[in-house]
Amino acid sequence: ECCFINPKIIRAAGRKPPMQFTFDRWNDYWVRPNARRRAKIALAALLVIGGIITIVRAYEHSSEFPSFRRISRVTLLPPGKPGEVGIDGGRILLEAGDPWTALVCTREEFPESYELEFEGMTPDKWSGLPAVVFPVGGERGVYVIGACGGGETGLVGLDGLGMVLNGTMRRKFYWPGQWFRVRLRVTSDAIQAWIDKRKMLDVPTAGRTFQVWPSYNYTRPLALVTRDMNAYARNVRIRPTEPDGEWETLFDGGTLNGWEEVEEFPDRGDIYDVFGHKRAYPPFFAFAFAPFSWGPMGLGAVLFWLCNAAAVIFCPLLCVRAIWPPESEPRFGVTVLASMLMFGMMLNVMLRSETDLIILLCVCGGLYLMLKGGRPFLAGMLLGFVAAMKLTPCFLGFYLLWKRNWRALAGMVAGLVLFVGVLPSLVHGPEGNIHRHERWWDEVMIPYHHRGALGIITNPYRSINQSITAASCRFLTKMDAIGKEEEWFVNVAELTTAQARRIGKWAGVLLLVLLLPLWWGKGPAEPPIVRGLQYSAALIAMLELSEVSLTSHHVVLLVPVAAGLVFLSACEATALERRVVGWGLAVSFALQAICAIPKLKALSPVLFATLVLYGVVAWLLVRYRLASVGRGLPNPP
Repeated sequence: ECCFINPKIIRAAGRKPPMQFTFDRWNDYWVRPNARRRAKIALAALLVIGGIITIVRAYEHSSEFPSFRRISRVTLLPPGKPGEVGIDGGRILLEAGDPWTALVCTREEFPESYELEFEGMTPDKWSGLPAVVFPVGGERGVYVIGACGGGETGLVGLDGLGMVLNGTMRRKFYWPGQWFRVRLRVTSDAIQAWIDKRKMLDVPTAGRTFQVWPSYNYTRPLALVTRDMNAYARNVRIRPTEPDGEWETLFDGGTLNGWEEVEEFPDRGDIYDVFGHKRAYPPFFAFAFAPFSWGPMGLGAVLFWLCNAAAVIFCPLLCVRAIWPPESEPRFGVTVLASMLMFGMMLNVMLRSETDLIILLCVCGGLYLMLKGGRPFLAGMLLGFVAAMKLTPCFLGFYLLWKRNWRALAGMVAGLVLFVGVLPSLVHGPEGNIHRHERWWDEVMIPYHHRGALGIITNPYRSINQSITAASCRFLTKMDAIGKEEEWFVNVAELTTAQARRIGKWAGVLLLVLLLPLWWGKGPAEPPIVRGLQYSAALIAMLELSEVSLTSHHVVLLVPVAAGLVFLSACEATALERRVVGWGLAVSFALQAICAIPKLKALSPVLFATLVLYGVVAWLLVRYRLASVGRGLPNPP
């Protein structure tokens, strides 16, 4: 009594269609005890290897890795101790502090126009050089050299804005162990900066204001600052910009005379100032990942790896069990195949210590609780937890509303109230919680409303972003598709960014319009496979309606992949349906594999893989709707 029965199917006596025969052989193999044992051993080995790599990388990147560890510590913990400052082989050593280490120059008087020069180096991967706090007019400016993983360089606090919003952001990679010469020129007309021979900054000062954020607010006008990283400096000197100005050495290579260390800080600063576009999530994001941020680095890395490993194991299992028809037992082989098709993407998320696997675990758990667990309110709470962290999953609330799943929708609303309002207020107090949301609204939502992703992210449409809008910008505007020092263009037209964004936005709207008829019908009266396909369509739309849909976000494609495999294995259908679903899954997997090649990623293979899955899901739902009407199956308005 499957939902996809077609009375016109014709089978030769004793023969099965090739696709059915293949899946039967596959599922029969995994019934054997030895096969299951080998699969579990192989999965355990891969997860252990992934865990070792995760922990090693955590120590390699210091407290910069995982990145959300820094967010939670900045948000929830009082300031720690600065790192050690000393001389190492004629160089100033600034060790990583918790969260900062600062060395200020005791000199009080500086020329109105001057040049400051020093050489900087970092021994850490994905890090940067010391930031410079410098006098400009009667104020102070801050030039950050290598923020957010080592690539972002620019003025912070110019006109009260971060480097992304004030337009001074430039990207350069600072390779560990390599010295870079930094030259900063400050005059009454402009501020200019060079890294080696590359000009990185040229900003007129007329009519501009400079604001020093708490993390750089010291009593002296000149300072070198590091944040969560080790860095070296040498050959620090200054001179007036007059033609006869002579260089004056500020560090002689032997002592720290004329310098003093900052021993304490007023607070850890504001996460939207500190992290810029990388941490444009709502304030609850930092709260949710606090358990991984407290205690030693190794403990946090192990806990995070355990949660990711649990997601790799249980997400395919939950999806298959939720969607499987209730008349039979789920087949272990289907779970294995779903894991294999998505394992590359899930392992990549794990090794990068991204948070998307934990998001996926909540999404799959919500699906299971709605379809098989009989607890829609708790399912909605899980989805509310996810929406409180990343905002985009709020779109699932629209899906629940359209499906009239009132209990799940009530659970989602209750979850948002609990995770956005109640819990943070207990920790920060109501005023502190409101203040954090006001900062998020001012620094993220308002710029996003006016300029889209360009308002909060530098080069948001590079290849790592696989959304429809990003693909439109890469294909229709002349922009660097990769966003690194080596430029790569894939455009076939030269529209403006605004025009390309508009095309991407309308494509997303069209996707939503096509989605609504697929959701039609009352949820509980429909078979699990249909509800699973509708849920899959909602997740795909959630990905593509956002301007920023990174490669790691597409790990949620596990749900439509699992739905397709369940259809092939548990639902009797025509040979045409099996061919369409089977080839759709194969093409989607091949496109995801292409994404491993950096330059080919600029061609948006993950986006096309997502659209292929969307087409398969939509085609199956349309055929179900037509078949149910023709056979008189329940089809509520």
